Amino acid sequence: MAGAGTPLVDVTVGIVGQQVGVRTNERGEYRIRVPQGEVSLLARGLGYKRQTVRVAANENTANFSLEKDVLQLEGVTVTGAATTTDRRVAATAVASVNTAELNRVPARSLEGNLAGKVAGARMFENSGAPGGGAQIQIRGATSVLGSGDPLYVVDGVIISNASISSGSSSVTRASGSTGSSQDQVVNRLADLNPNDIENIEVLKSAAASAIYGSRATNGVVVITTKRGKQGRASWNVVQRAGTQQVQRLLGHRTYSSYDEVKPYVGGVYGDSIARAACGTGPCPAYDWQQDLYGRTSPSWETLLSSAGGVNNTRYFVSLNDRQESGIALNTGARRTGGRINIDQTLGTKWTISGGLDVTRNRFQRGYGNNDNSGLSPIYAFGYNPAIIDLTQRDATGRYVRMPFKGSTAAGPGFNYSNPMETFTGTENIESVWRQAGNVRTTYTALSSAKNSVQLSYLAGVDRFQQEGWQYAPNYMQFEPADGFLGTSNQVNASSFQMNQNVNAVWTYSPGNKWFTSFTTSVGGSYENQALNQYSLRGRGLLPTRK
Repeated sequence: MAGAGTPLVDVTVGIVGQQVGVRTNERGEYRIRVPQGEVSLLARGLGYKRQTVRVAANENTANFSLEKDVLQLEGVTVTGAATTTDRRVAATAVASVNTAELNRVPARSLEGNLAGKVAGARMFENSGAPGGGAQIQIRGATSVLGSGDPLYVVDGVIISNASISSGSSSVTRASGSTGSSQDQVVNRLADLNPNDIENIEVLKSAAASAIYGSRATNGVVVITTKRGKQGRASWNVVQRAGTQQVQRLLGHRTYSSYDEVKPYVGGVYGDSIARAACGTGPCPAYDWQQDLYGRTSPSWETLLSSAGGVNNTRYFVSLNDRQESGIALNTGARRTGGRINIDQTLGTKWTISGGLDVTRNRFQRGYGNNDNSGLSPIYAFGYNPAIIDLTQRDATGRYVRMPFKGSTAAGPGFNYSNPMETFTGTENIESVWRQAGNVRTTYTALSSAKNSVQLSYLAGVDRFQQEGWQYAPNYMQFEPADGFLGTSNQVNASSFQMNQNVNAVWTYSPGNKWFTSFTTSVGGSYENQALNQYSLRGRGLLPTRK
């Protein structure tokens, strides 16, 4: 097997009209058992045009020379739980992204890697907080209140992409409940390591519902992770390091006298601070946005993987560790995980494969969205004059008080807090453990020149445990002066998803030019989903930390 004079590895060679196939080794060689008589062999590899060779009954060698497929028309796409077809004849609209395209530019999460690579798909960032958090919309909004998320399938297993609030509304009072869509939620697709992915297929048409049911109405994202290849072990080590910084700040207004500042002052304290700052001349100007968001934050990622195969066993193992510091004070995220995929061939009829992925995600986030307690820096910066240095601390080590109450066209606003104190003194932490695994068994019941019958069974589990806790000490400016220790909130959630598929696939190939092959499948599936969540909110109580 050669391409441009060099051996091609991992090219699939099979008998035309049958489901039986083998892969080439590192020398481009293969060995396949064929029935008696004349047969046709088909060779195809990712990124190359397919080639068919007719092998006579008295021949035992067939060589192939593949050409590059510039237009990528020779790909194979999913058409069912146990069947595939060529992309050029597929009845569904399919977009495909391979691992090289996916990881060309590092991103915080899988959604960021997909941005701009799938025609017709739109990506929406939940927020700019560390650790990602985004949504993908494939076929347009189908409901005003309902979710437009597609269905996600990893190695045949349907996974959860839930976005569960950490309960920051208990501090911001942005909503009457402890969980709100106004929180900086992170969807669980952020738990996947993009470097473990071999290929992503996006099924965009309504025909996807015939494969995965009504949940596929918004489209399906089919993710295939990397597998081992026959041959000696290969090792891959990647170390990335970089920095992040805000590209453009909004700037701030300057004030020429105390009279321009007076509408914003809050009480006697604010009035005295404003008079002292402005004096009789122009008021000083401080860049509060630069103070809070202006730092250059480092980030790094370490990736280690190994793949190979011995005899009838193939394996892929990977470890990853990614740490990201936010541009805002006291914010960051860290993801650590590992994956193992194993494929085992037993004789000529049985194939068993399995995989396990374990991930730990931890986020430390500030408060930056809507709020009704005066702690959001977006509101503080927009409605208060920047004439004092908010980074100063008093003799006790605490930040100076925000002396202003803000003002709008309708009249005075509420008292605001010092964002420097809010971000350094509060806690908004989220921790997630996730485990996902699958086992697939395939049995070739019949393999002849014209007929092929395969039976397959797939079982998969996806579960995660999420904990979030917030704490605002009583010395925070936005906290009530009631003598309690402060406001605390704790949110715990656990999700469990399990699905099983049993399928039988029959392929009939009469071998004439009018009717090449006919494939049909029959099967059944079973799914079980459970999500449990509770929230605790208190005054004068400390949250449980882990």
